[in-house]
Amino acid sequence: MKKLLTVALCACALVLGGCGQSGENTATTAAQKATEAKTQPQSTAPTETQTSEFYDESAFSDDENGFKSYSNATTESLAGIDVSSYSGEIDWEKVAAGGVKFAIVRVGGRGYGDEGTIYADDNLYYNIEQAQANGIMVGAYFYSQAVNTAEAEEEADFVISHIAEHNVTLPVAYDFEHIEGDTARTDNVTDKQAAQNADAFCKKLEASGFDAVVYHEYGENTSASHREWVAEYEKTPKLSRNVLMWQYSKDGKIDGIEGSVDLNIMFAEKE
Repeated sequence: MKKLLTVALCACALVLGGCGQSGENTATTAAQKATEAKTQPQSTAPTETQTSEFYDESAFSDDENGFKSYSNATTESLAGIDVSSYSGEIDWEKVAAGGVKFAIVRVGGRGYGDEGTIYADDNLYYNIEQAQANGIMVGAYFYSQAVNTAEAEEEADFVISHIAEHNVTLPVAYDFEHIEGDTARTDNVTDKQAAQNADAFCKKLEASGFDAVVYHEYGENTSASHREWVAEYEKTPKLSRNVLMWQYSKDGKIDGIEGSVDLNIMFAEKE
């Protein structure tokens, strides 16, 4: 997701691909379970795996389409991507046929210059509508360069105004990242302030009926009290059960998208 110089703020969405009605129903059920789990996964009869603080690293594998997947007695995963206008004009029919179940679509971002101008992604509505038309579930993300909670809330309001009428059923992600290799308005934003900004953004989304997650790189301490979307490309990480999505590649290749695309999995409790 290092698109603007670094990355876009992520909203999680795994895509249901190529599918007949039964596949759609299965993935929709799994996604609903994932988005309903705003706190740690719960069970009336917890197993040893469920009570563990972390996902089982031995339960990860590659599926028949070459995507990472996760499955054990209690938890499964869906395959997804995150996209923006940098992905070009996507052939969503081909993407769905390739096994993608969800997509996290960029709503927009804030510039990292002094003005901090907010902008919408050029392909926002095309990506939402075409993904949904091909049976792919949609979430969203916003690339933040907020320097305080007031700006983070402004960004949340922008997101809500752009997606409220578009049936975005998966979480909306807050993606704040420090700019590398250039001077930015966020250079002096501390980790504490960044966590407060993430919390303010997510609470605004949740108050409007959306689920919210915080995107960050593996090993970063967000200290925000929300589900996580974690990026780690080099290895299978030891993931806390507070993690809803894992972005495991920024160099994925999928029929229907020119160039590389970010690949993700989203965790959901089995029935």
